[in-house]
Formats: sequence, C-alpha cells, structure tokens
Amino acid sequence: MNHTNIITTNIKSKAEFRLVDQMINIETKRRVLLVPEAQSFDILTACYIDGEFTIVSHYDLEQELIDKLASV
Repeated sequence: MNHTNIITTNIKSKAEFRLVDQMINIETKRRVLLVPEAQSFDILTACYIDGEFTIVSHYDLEQELIDKLASV
C-alpha cells in the first residue's frame, strides 16, 4: 500500500480546513484517474485520512475496486 499521500486532520483554522479539503479533492481525483474503472462511480472521497483509507461514493463499491483505489 502507498501511504505517502496521507492527509491528517489536526485543523486549527478555517484556512487549514480549506487546505485539507483541497488536498482531499486533489488526492481523490488522482486516485480515480489512475483507476479508470472507478471513473463511473461518482466517487467523492478516496484517500488516506489520519492513516485510514476513506472512500465516499453514491454507489456500493466492490472490495476489489476499493483495494485498487487504496493501492495507487
């Protein structure tokens, strides 16, 4: 697993919150672009937050797809 893009959420201000929100969006887009089959599942979040892989989608995703997103 690639844990080099872990986002932490020890937020102290609105500016930090906006920065973390942007980081989550960028990391999610990166992962979805690297896993083409994920692009049709309306994935809102797919990244490591505080050391745990977090995924949010309007669909129930198969574990295989989640594992691919977690590993890129």
